[in-house]
Amino acid sequence: MTRVVLDPEDRRRSGADVQLDRVPRAIRDTGCYPDLSLLQPGDLLLVSPTAPSATAKLIIWAQRQVHTAHDASWMHAALYLGDNAIVEIDGGGVNVSPLFKYVLTHRMVFRRVLREDGSDIDAITGYRIALAALKEFKRSYAHANIVVTAWDCMTIGRRAAPLRAVRSKGSICSDFFNEVVFATTNRPAAPVARLPLQPADLSASTLMRDLPVRWGALV
Repeated sequence: MTRVVLDPEDRRRSGADVQLDRVPRAIRDTGCYPDLSLLQPGDLLLVSPTAPSATAKLIIWAQRQVHTAHDASWMHAALYLGDNAIVEIDGGGVNVSPLFKYVLTHRMVFRRVLREDGSDIDAITGYRIALAALKEFKRSYAHANIVVTAWDCMTIGRRAAPLRAVRSKGSICSDFFNEVVFATTNRPAAPVARLPLQPADLSASTLMRDLPVRWGALV
């Protein structure tokens, strides 16, 4: 299966025209932007830097011990909020950012959560997932879980865990997405009996599908 990946180094336009206000000049000069018309709140965004740091390369290597090269390449997960905004958790905790921050420097793929019958969740459920994420602004980033995740991959570790949301004071990006999805749909984002969840797990999950988001002309 060929997966649709938005690569800033290959901006062939095949999506709809995109009209945005107050676009950073560096992006405006490229003349293109992701076709946001296919997205709805609650969709997953996975990103991978085009120029990964040494730490990023180590994480990719670790994830490749248990995942395909494509799935292992994704370093960070965020949730699409709508109106060109995303909700994510990083070193500063939960925050809202414009999608601009990743467009020039990261490869991107978008995915949507599926119902139990395999159909897409509806827009109302997507809005509920987004609202669940917005309620988590006091959540901090669990730096230690990055080390645990890397160790799990390198040792191909499996800590048995029920398919449920696990609440904790802190969280990492992939667990954060999983938790707000479960809180809304009563289903996990990935059928993985291992915690913390990895971005690669979200990429490989059969409980979501890729969205064919392509580059459109920025008008």
